[in-house]
Amino acid sequence: MTTAYSVLEQRLLSLLLGRREPIDTLDLIEEFYGKGSRMANPRQSVIALVNALQRKAKRNKEPFKVLKSKRDGPHPIEFWIAR
Repeated sequence: MTTAYSVLEQRLLSLLLGRREPIDTLDLIEEFYGKGSRMANPRQSVIALVNALQRKAKRNKEPFKVLKSKRDGPHPIEFWIAR
């Protein structure tokens, strides 16, 4: 049984699939929500969205993995797709 992706997860997935290089949290927020977005807690929202996308991709046995770098203090986390 597959789990459906939400509209935001689909948007994030297409953004990540279209990239060849990893993207960090700050750049992802800018691309995903738009430059100058006044959204509250955008970093936490993006990380939660990526975590949900990782779980669903694994559950759905997709031919790719959504990966992220480990936390490294004040440095942004990077995200990418591995095929």
